[in-house]
Amino acid sequence: MKLTVPYLGHIDIFLNAMARKIGPEFVFPPKTSSRTLLLGTKYSPESACLPFKFILGNFIEALEKGADTIAMITDHGPCRVGMYDVVMQQILKDLGFQFDWIAMDDTRILGDYLLRFNRERKKRGVSLWESLQAIRFSWKKVKLSESVERMAQKARPLEVKRGETTRVLTDSLRWIDEASNFRELSQTHQQCLEKFNRIEKDDTQNPPKVLITGEGYMVINPHANQDIERRLGEMGVEVARTVWFTTQITHALHLDLFNPKSKRKAIKASEPYLKHNLGGECNASIGYPILFKKEGYEGVIQLLPFGCMLEAVAKNILVKVSREYDLPILTFSLSENLSETMIDTRLGAFVDLLQQRRGRKRNR
Repeated sequence: MKLTVPYLGHIDIFLNAMARKIGPEFVFPPKTSSRTLLLGTKYSPESACLPFKFILGNFIEALEKGADTIAMITDHGPCRVGMYDVVMQQILKDLGFQFDWIAMDDTRILGDYLLRFNRERKKRGVSLWESLQAIRFSWKKVKLSESVERMAQKARPLEVKRGETTRVLTDSLRWIDEASNFRELSQTHQQCLEKFNRIEKDDTQNPPKVLITGEGYMVINPHANQDIERRLGEMGVEVARTVWFTTQITHALHLDLFNPKSKRKAIKASEPYLKHNLGGECNASIGYPILFKKEGYEGVIQLLPFGCMLEAVAKNILVKVSREYDLPILTFSLSENLSETMIDTRLGAFVDLLQQRRGRKRNR
């Protein structure tokens, strides 16, 4: 089995570590590029959202590289990710590709994925203990990857040499991916800390804090949101985001009960505005700004793919949240046609607004 999956945060680091320890072989698509989006747009239905186009393009490129099995997340309810399962399979078959398809959702994950994984494990002669250790090691790698990303979010608005934080982050993620055992990973952790501490910073600055929330794929993947996190950081803004690979997994497995800013808590915080959980990130997109406002965040950016029904619902409710919590909220409806210039212009105006609000508060 040569398995491929869609890019989602640092899932590549997690699965690379698993493959080296116990298998199966993973075939990752090339890094998402303009060709990826071109392929996805060419073969997608006209009304398909941007994540659909990116993921379809990724799958085409992975199948071209020799993948023979696709594992795809799916969902229930009104979110269109629930249609990816059927529609993508048909498109890829019409293009002449042959492959097995694994649908990963909470009702079929046992039969469609875990049992296959267990068969592959036995075929390779890997013990259950070795499998558990491999999962633990892979998980620790992803946690460290997300930790260095959070360090970058704090360091970037303070850096003196523009772009240094991004270079250190890129090196750190490569070192984490290359670590082959727990000892090497611990050494890599120290190496990353040292590199971040060496970044020259202007500690006299007090950057405004902005939360990025919205549809999961758009928030977690820089290639999908035009690297908006880096752009804000280089404008002098400290950024936090609501979607991480590990938080999505812990939420699905009900392991986030004691996290004060978990997706579960965000959904609870949205209840005064939306009584029912609509699915996707809709309710969480409403609740997270409320939670982070209490932590001193001064603005929110909502990211959604053009045509996303659930985030459109959240967008309208966030108008009321913005008014009641005195919290500026900027929404980006992203498509393949949105230019970098437009994004920079709107972000620059939003940052100016936050600075002006600070000035007015100081003068009171």
